[in-house]
Amino acid sequence: MSEPRLPPAKDLRGAFLACLRAHEACEEAVTHALRAGEPGDECIGALLDCADVCRTTSRYIRHGSPLVRGTASVCAELCERAVESCTALGKDGVLTACVEACRRAAAWCRRLAEMPLERTA
Repeated sequence: MSEPRLPPAKDLRGAFLACLRAHEACEEAVTHALRAGEPGDECIGALLDCADVCRTTSRYIRHGSPLVRGTASVCAELCERAVESCTALGKDGVLTACVEACRRAAAWCRRLAEMPLERTA
């Protein structure tokens, strides 16, 4: 049986960097929101979920895991939820940066998830 071949390196690099940035932005947004007051558990949960899956997806990309398409799909969905959560929390610099990072990661991950994996002999 042939092994799956990962997408092109430039696509993997873009998704990798976007996931790392979204991970950092979500963690920063959580800290910022908790210091600012009493955010809803749902918003904080969405940001933490996004941070975790972005970190996992970036690791799968780095290691060349054949499961990367699956995690990228989940990552795109969680990034979109994080955008909604950051938007609900307000519009300051930290939250705006989180929205932008998560939108970028969602787009890269959606693209990665939809790429067909080619088989090599």
